[in-house]
Order: sequence, then C-alpha cells, then structure tokens
Amino acid sequence: MALRNITLIGASGRLGGTILSALLAEPSFTVTIVARSSSKATFPSGAATQKVSDDFTEEELIPVLQGQDAVITTVSGTNSALQTRIADAALKAGVQRFIPADFGSFDSSSELSLRMMPQYKAKGDVREYLEGLAERDASGKFSWTALVSGHFFDYLDGGLLQVFPDRSYARIFDGGDIKWSATTLETVAKATVQVLLKAQETRNKRLFVQSFLITQNQLLEVLEKVTERKWDVEHVESEKFMVETKALIEREPGNAVAREDLVGVVGIVEGNWEEKDSFANALLGLQEEDLEEVVRKTLGSSK
Repeated sequence: MALRNITLIGASGRLGGTILSALLAEPSFTVTIVARSSSKATFPSGAATQKVSDDFTEEELIPVLQGQDAVITTVSGTNSALQTRIADAALKAGVQRFIPADFGSFDSSSELSLRMMPQYKAKGDVREYLEGLAERDASGKFSWTALVSGHFFDYLDGGLLQVFPDRSYARIFDGGDIKWSATTLETVAKATVQVLLKAQETRNKRLFVQSFLITQNQLLEVLEKVTERKWDVEHVESEKFMVETKALIEREPGNAVAREDLVGVVGIVEGNWEEKDSFANALLGLQEEDLEEVVRKTLGSSK
C-alpha cells in the first residue's frame, strides 16, 4: 500500500503547519490543503489548496478528496461531528488512510481522563467511528491510524506543562517523580510522515509516541540550569487539584486557564507511553530527543 497523494485539513494551526512542512519535505508525497473559504491563511507554494465552504459538507468534500490516498485532520479533537463527516466523505471518495485529530495531550480513553475531561470522549468516539467504517468498507481499502503524543512540549512557555518560565514558578504534583511522555511538534510531524510511509504496519492502529519520558523534577532541574535561576515550587496533591479545578470549570465554563491546567495535570500524572502495548517509537524510527537541548530551543535561549 503506497500512499502518495496526501490531503491535510487544518494546516493553518500550529500543529497543522508543522505537519505540513514535514509532508512537503517528503519527496514521494504530493500534498493538498483543504481550507475553509473564509480562511485568510496563506500556504507554501509546494502544496495545492482547495477551498470549501465553512460548513465542510460531505457533498463538496467528496470530489475534493477523490484521487487522494490519505487524509490528515488537525482540527479540534473534540469536534467529532466534523471529523466523522470528513471521514464519511473520505470513504466515499476512495481514500485509503484517515488520520484523525487525536495527538495530544493524554490518553482520552483512560478512566481518569473520562472522569476529569469527559468532553474528550469525542476522540474515542471518532476512533470507534473509524473502526466501523473500516469494517463496513466493502472494498477493504479504507483504514485509519491515530497518533497519541502526550503533551506538546513546544507549549513549555505557555503553562500547559505546569511550569511558568516568565515567573520562574513550577507546580509539582505528587512529589514530582511521576514519569510522563511529551513530544515536540516536529516529532509529531515526523511520526505522521512515518505512519504514511509504513502504511501496512500502521493500518487500523492507535500508536503512542514521545520525544522523551521525563519527570517534573527532571524538567525543573533542566529549567533552573537553562534559565540560571532558582525557581519557586508549589507542591500539590494531584487528585485534590483535579477535583477542585474540574469544579471551577463547571462553575466557569469559559475559564480557559483552568481548562488548560486540568489538561496539564492529567497528561502528567497518567502519561507514560512506554507502558503502552502500542508504544511506537521503534516502529516509526523515532529517536529520543535531548531534554536540555529542546528546552533551550523552546525558550529561545542561546546559553
């Protein structure tokens, strides 16, 4: 199964743009971007661009996706209606591989994530829908692959990882020695390309990938070294923090900071991908990255 004609939906976002660059760097791929007609985003000349209405109707998607081997979506992972609609169109257009917007920040099928962040059940719903499409496809060509990357490490300076470089402050959970997986956007993009190049080996699978497996204490040590400052540390019990933050979100549904904090802690206390049977770094040929080097790059430090 050779996948050569690749469509990306969601190319204007931070993750989508990184994946687009990786796709364009692979000489065997011909890349097409599908964008909303209202989008003002501009894209590299190496990719063809198709515009559809903001509704992304199945009727207009089918002809756009005909002749495409694979579709990658980097839209909101909780927008199951949009993703299943795109998947339906992909199946009818003869697409062979669908990669949904699963990616970060945690295992959305785990008991903890479903209890704390029930809206992310939508990711599991999309996977189940794709499984059903693959089973019902009479041609046997349609397939899917989901990539789960843990926290995007590129968001180090934004608070998602519960460290706050602008304040030299870290929120440490349960002693700080829990191991958790994190992945740079560049490695997520490399993994996506490898899924397409190794189409048979990755067919109808959910795969877990990482740039490194770290603890909060290890990250804090590197941050203090790179910033050459002693950080303020708040030690927090994770269960209490999650329950209180979830209650805050229920009172204030628009509280984006609280929502990010909850996503952050879930991805830390239950995010060791090396414990997963479908941990796929070896399969996809992904190399572990150097934590200090990535921290320096992410924070823009030349020290």
